[in-house]
Amino acid sequence: MKRYILPVLLVCILAFSCKKKEEETVLSASFTGALDFSIPDYIRPGETYTLTPSGVSTADKSDFGYFWTISSEESVRDTVRHIGDPVEKDGTKIFKAPSEIGDVTITCAAFASGYYNSTCMKTTVVVSAESLDGTEVSSTTGGIVTDSRDSRTYLYNNDGGLDWFCSNLEYAEVGVPYKEAPAVQELFGGFYTYDEAVTACPSGWRLPTVDEWKTLCGGSFEGAAGSLMADAFFNDDRMWEYYPEVKITNENLMSVIPVGYATVSDGVYSFVGFGAYAAFWTSTVYDSEKVDYIYINEKTPDVMVGSGDKSHFAASVRCVK
Repeated sequence: MKRYILPVLLVCILAFSCKKKEEETVLSASFTGALDFSIPDYIRPGETYTLTPSGVSTADKSDFGYFWTISSEESVRDTVRHIGDPVEKDGTKIFKAPSEIGDVTITCAAFASGYYNSTCMKTTVVVSAESLDGTEVSSTTGGIVTDSRDSRTYLYNNDGGLDWFCSNLEYAEVGVPYKEAPAVQELFGGFYTYDEAVTACPSGWRLPTVDEWKTLCGGSFEGAAGSLMADAFFNDDRMWEYYPEVKITNENLMSVIPVGYATVSDGVYSFVGFGAYAAFWTSTVYDSEKVDYIYINEKTPDVMVGSGDKSHFAASVRCVK
């Protein structure tokens, strides 16, 4: 029996050695850099986007490919560049937004022999005019005005001796839409610095003062938030979270929705408070650098007043005349 021990040991050693060598060949390296591609946070049904991946390379300069998966498409995997393809095949994916509103998840992966896949996943939201529900009102003492600059129309209502826009200003030549996505401009309006807002209203219209907002609220901001708020839904999700202290009635027909506000630094907009705040510029000057704005917080029944930097704070606009 002993004469079989050595061959068996040799077989085991050889098997272990082969297995170890095989394991070494499948050990993978990581791509250098971070894979990325660009698509707006909000898009319209049927729009087409060119998605081009970038940001990664292999340490040994070896060739690599790309594949995409998109939650709204039947194809599980679309390999748009194979290893060995000519350089002009850069991994670009032509994506057409689906007709149905809602979230779409897009994933791109870079792959190479001997490397772990590098992936980038982003979610975009398909929106349309039907995405926003619950803001509709019928003006009882106003009408409809058309902005001659871009032909957009606005419902307005007379309250306290003033005509008030019943929705946010959508003028796109100044300011930016939420998340800088044009698809939601007509739903949420724009975000404007004061320097932009003071001249953004259509001819004959202007920014209201703090006192004019207070008059709209019946002479007091205390407990007045609900009279301005709309019980709105965005893609079937309620926009204002329920708090028992806040009674949403929209009795003033302002249909305020919580799209938040933005801070601006070196031309970069940082959006804050979507789903929790609404903020509107006034024409009431606080000091040489700041102007008052009124705002609503989902958790309190009161309308509040803050002051924002003229150039570095961006809010919504309601126009009056």
